[in-house]
Amino acid sequence: MNSQDGVLDVKKFYSKKNSRSYRQGDEISKESPNITHRCEILRKLSSSFDHKITALDLGCGTGRYFHCLWNTTNLTGIDISQYMLEGARTPIKRGEIHIDHIDLVCGDILNLDLPPASFDLIYSIGVLGEYTQFNSEICYRIFNLLKPGGKTFFTVVDFNAKILSQNLVDKVSGILYQILPRFLRQFAIKNRFLYPLQNADIEQKRRKNYLKLSALQEILKQSQFSQWKITRFMSKSHFWRGGHFECIAIK
Repeated sequence: MNSQDGVLDVKKFYSKKNSRSYRQGDEISKESPNITHRCEILRKLSSSFDHKITALDLGCGTGRYFHCLWNTTNLTGIDISQYMLEGARTPIKRGEIHIDHIDLVCGDILNLDLPPASFDLIYSIGVLGEYTQFNSEICYRIFNLLKPGGKTFFTVVDFNAKILSQNLVDKVSGILYQILPRFLRQFAIKNRFLYPLQNADIEQKRRKNYLKLSALQEILKQSQFSQWKITRFMSKSHFWRGGHFECIAIK
């Protein structure tokens, strides 16, 4: 989705070890307010159709939101990391997944050969405006892949909310990383209380993808979506703190 450099960075960041840690985080946070909130949105959207639907999860990761879909006959999950997709083969709350067929595809949406008007619902959570840009090209790609009357739900990081909160976190994390004994440092990293300094580069690149409300509104105004709505959601999870814009749009 992003530049080639960005794609390679994400692949490197979500190595086998990091992907396994991410999947473990799913189990810890599966009842968190963040996931519960997004699940409720996906359930309402997927059940709002008067027929069984086909859905696309952009940046599906470890399949964190598969169980949230109702009324779905086919789900395609796309992710740039093969290791994240390995986790998606055994996602959280597997017993609550009622989807006839799930396809997992490793790749980049802009380079995959997907036919137009293939999906009733397209969603992307924690990917656009974070690990990759959200711009007019991505917006058009989503629009083009939706069937007439199709719906999309995606999140974009709120530049102002994330930067203000993250600057302080980074400063404290950097100080603690330097002064903590090695065993405490490893414990803190394992439990995501602070990030290792070697991840600082990708964190900086992610920030370049964050959007201000005015920029997001302008992209949607120029799109062909017949209706769209943006709301703001503040995350208080210890895994990720900051604000997301949540957008629902209809073709």
